Amino acid sequence: MLKIKTLFLIFITSTSFSFAQNCNCESNYQWVKKTFEENDAGYQYVIDKKGLPAYQAHNDDFLKRIKNAKSDTECYQTIYDWLKFFRSGHFSVSKIENKATEAPPPVSENTKTELVKIDLEKFKKEAASKNDSDIEGIW
Repeated sequence: MLKIKTLFLIFITSTSFSFAQNCNCESNYQWVKKTFEENDAGYQYVIDKKGLPAYQAHNDDFLKRIKNAKSDTECYQTIYDWLKFFRSGHFSVSKIENKATEAPPPVSENTKTELVKIDLEKFKKEAASKNDSDIEGIW
């Protein structure tokens, strides 16, 4: 009976430690990495400057660090450090707290706003026929 109680106690304590991290750090890292690679304007410039092998070594090192992150704080700090390969101090990574917030008040229409009806086809023709280039138009 003592062995069963001991095993049960070990099981309970080990599972509580394994669920201490509220996020999946590796999936967050993969999302940031993919999003950065696909969207950052300076990404290719840094790869061309530092080289693809350096970037791959950087990723391998940080993936090991990400897999060993013990807390959410350590996770997002490691992701932030990964970003420094590109431009130090140019980016920020923050933890989003899951606090229950009050619903924002319903948006009410401003009663002082005047609604102006426009003949869209007439406006298109007028904008196209202008000789001067300015900001007026359909964007």
